[in-house]
Amino acid sequence: MSTARHLLSVDALSDAEVERITRPGYAPRVGRASRRGTLACLFQQPSLRTMSSFAFAGARLGLTPVPIATTGDALRDQCDLHDEVRQLSLVSTCVAVRSAAPLDAARLVRLGAPVVNAGDGSNEHPTQALVDIAAMRRDGLDGRTVVLMGNLRDHRVHHSLARLLGRQDVRLVLVSPAGLALPPRFLPEGAQQIEATDARTVDEVLATADFVYMTPVQYWNTPDARHGDVLSMDLARARRVLRREAKVLHPFPRLGELAEDLDGSPWDGYHAQTALGPEVRRRTLAMLLDA
Repeated sequence: MSTARHLLSVDALSDAEVERITRPGYAPRVGRASRRGTLACLFQQPSLRTMSSFAFAGARLGLTPVPIATTGDALRDQCDLHDEVRQLSLVSTCVAVRSAAPLDAARLVRLGAPVVNAGDGSNEHPTQALVDIAAMRRDGLDGRTVVLMGNLRDHRVHHSLARLLGRQDVRLVLVSPAGLALPPRFLPEGAQQIEATDARTVDEVLATADFVYMTPVQYWNTPDARHGDVLSMDLARARRVLRREAKVLHPFPRLGELAEDLDGSPWDGYHAQTALGPEVRRRTLAMLLDA
């Protein structure tokens, strides 16, 4: 059995591959006529956008998406996830995995099918970060100021995105409540970290931003996190603080930190961001399958 290439971290991608996957121009292309098989989506956690865009991406490549949930009765929930992935790799062309705990690369060696990390615990979410980079590149990323705002400790997409932004020509500013800063292992050299103590401090940062990437302060494993009020955005605050050309991005779902009155405004970059998901993931799957 040949060993497939996996994507468990953004560190597995070269700069050239990141550029190729995230370049502007998103007209969908039909996969090679000879490509047949299945895309197994093994999700321990629900996700509307990630699951659907992987399914659309697989279909565009000629793969049949097969959604699989691991939750069930108590006995089934005790099954070893890595063993389940190995079993799926025997009957699938590719496996996308969303797990409640970090994936262990050492336990996924010598598999014949590529494994794609669709979010593993509070570790990484590489394909979402690629979608986010693609959304920023549509409006021009080089030389810009990017603000990551929210619970940077727990939201895995911040971890992958900070790693990728650290490889771009950007000024990166991280804004989070006390105790929720980005873990040191994901912190790029030169990134500026600011504690969100009050709205005025945050407003001063937002006024410099070309892109504001928001997540809730709450997270699935920290539902009682507080201090999200100073890290929220509505139309009134955007008008008062943001530059007219700035774009607000968000991976969704929103939990009150992103007001609906911002939808359709000049600062709404998140709907176009979501729409890029299937094509970015199609490119990612094609790269892994052609490796």
